Amino acid sequence: MRRLLPLLIALTLQISVPASRYDYNELDRLIAQRTQTTEAKERRIDSIRQQLADPHLQPEQRLDICKKLYSEYECFRFDSAAVYADRVLHYARQLNDSRKVQEALLQKAHIHSLAGFFFLSKHILDDIRPETLDSNLRLRYYHECYVFSELLSEYCRGTSLHDEYVKKAQRYLELMLALAPKDSFLYIINKATEL
Repeated sequence: MRRLLPLLIALTLQISVPASRYDYNELDRLIAQRTQTTEAKERRIDSIRQQLADPHLQPEQRLDICKKLYSEYECFRFDSAAVYADRVLHYARQLNDSRKVQEALLQKAHIHSLAGFFFLSKHILDDIRPETLDSNLRLRYYHECYVFSELLSEYCRGTSLHDEYVKKAQRYLELMLALAPKDSFLYIINKATEL
């Protein structure tokens, strides 16, 4: 339960105030608009995707568009997000920009963890050497390792591996907190687990 506390606090902070203003009729109305919301999201994605058709785009521009598409798909369709994570990695390599390559690899690891493709995520994370990363990327790396371990621990609940991944998640949480600025949202929300 303590491990879920940051998530509960974040949800409470984001939901409790607005939720007190709405009644169940408003919630029902929003659910009924699911189709319209999905269609609007798809139109936004199509608009961004059409930008890629321009044959005069430079790799940097293509990378930026693919990052936008990844972001749009991340919580919408995992398989499409994974496709754009691959494209971001492709353009980062084409640019021969090691920082952008590392960011793209962390993005790929993230979407694979969320989708439950733990083997793929682990393979990516194992290939990254955190000591070669700057402090911001190292923080992201530890965060992705934490997400991976936390999700895998839940997947392994009831097995002998559960406790092992809980310990790994805790270790990555400690490494994250040691690097994160004390006034950052990441630090504050994760520090709450110690309460």
